Amino acid sequence: MTSLLNILIAILLNPLDFGLGEAKTDIERYEAIRHCHAEAYAQGNGVTYEGVGDITIEIPDGAESIKLTEYTDFAGARITVKNNSHDIYLFNMKNDATPIEVDGKKIDAGDYNTGDGIYLVSIKDSNPWVEQRIGYKYGTNREDLAIVVNGKAINQTVMPYGNEQSKPMAEACKVNDREKIIKNLNLVRSSDSGYKTYLIWIHLQYRVAMENITIDTPNDSTLASDLAIRLSSSADIRLDNITINKTYCAAGSSGYGFHLNNIYDFKGIKLRAKARWGIFGTNFVNRTTLEDCDINRYDIHCYGRDITARNCRFADTYNQFSSIYGLVIFDRCTFDRCTPLLTEYSYNAFTPYELIFNECTFNFDKKVNSVVELGWVENQTNSRPELSQKCLPNITMTACTINTTNELKEIKIFDIKTNCKERFDHIKFVNLNDLKINGKAKLKVMPSSLKTVNKLKIIK
Repeated sequence: MTSLLNILIAILLNPLDFGLGEAKTDIERYEAIRHCHAEAYAQGNGVTYEGVGDITIEIPDGAESIKLTEYTDFAGARITVKNNSHDIYLFNMKNDATPIEVDGKKIDAGDYNTGDGIYLVSIKDSNPWVEQRIGYKYGTNREDLAIVVNGKAINQTVMPYGNEQSKPMAEACKVNDREKIIKNLNLVRSSDSGYKTYLIWIHLQYRVAMENITIDTPNDSTLASDLAIRLSSSADIRLDNITINKTYCAAGSSGYGFHLNNIYDFKGIKLRAKARWGIFGTNFVNRTTLEDCDINRYDIHCYGRDITARNCRFADTYNQFSSIYGLVIFDRCTFDRCTPLLTEYSYNAFTPYELIFNECTFNFDKKVNSVVELGWVENQTNSRPELSQKCLPNITMTACTINTTNELKEIKIFDIKTNCKERFDHIKFVNLNDLKINGKAKLKVMPSSLKTVNKLKIIK
């Protein structure tokens, strides 16, 4: 594997050898870059931007996303892009897949008919996971991703498929285990653009690392619905030292810096991102690790498992999840005016999991004063058997500190916005081990209106 990557890196093409230095216009500079990457893709070579420095390009009419090979070093280049043509991913790294026959029980056993080699198998349940979001005109069909080696999966799906309520279909894509590298770029999206330029779409890829990348977006843009870095149906993705300074997100609209869909094993290291909207927008993410990040939100709108955040700061909004399983761990994290966990109530998918805080700091005020917020819980039963019972997580807080402002009178471990009549299952304990509260606010574990199936044990 190493020798193949060394060969790839040894043969590097440079846009300067494709007329970039002689280009007279922004469009000509774009064409020089496109030509370089097209040639590298055709030959299977890497690309370096060594010596390129600061350049401005313009997206021409009819332009298509530029395909990246397994190694691209932008070498610190600062690319300012102007786009008055059409919305576009400047770069992409995408594979195609072929439909395969699958059976729910075999999926649960990790058995696939892919043959020899490494495959990514993207699974979708034809039957809805959530028939309709409350307040919306659509529902959700869950997805999972399996890494399959010689016909045997090396990971498990979030939840089983071998049951009457599931109807899985799948497609497979053959991949290799070489790490794909994209690094050292500053992308500036110009203020005189009428259309969005997203950085990249990564689809059906295995082992990708993006390192040392900054995306700058103008303050006053009226554009919205950003997907600056988009990841889909991929596994073992590492984003390291990524900075996003604002997103395309006009007032009253959404706009994501990181958009994930059907991902297995996502690692975010030293992510720094500020935006009007939540910087993450994800669905169907199985295993997340965040380390040393400073962001406003991590979310899984619907269906995921196992989230760990270490030494991260979350500020000014909330982390949002629904239909989550396994462990949700915050280790030495800080929450500044941020609700640590908001259950996205509109999916009506309150699933069982364990919530753990270790040596975390919560800076609460009158507006943000709860650890877990349940939102507007409806007295409505989800038709999916896995979601028919509303559940709450067991909570363990070890050596945590809650700092409060003078006007704050009450701190809540659980907060619920409506008087839901149902009893919540799964939860058996709230462990507040060595919890320190600075300020005059009183601690309330749970509102009297919230009832549980099991007798709740509060440990202090």
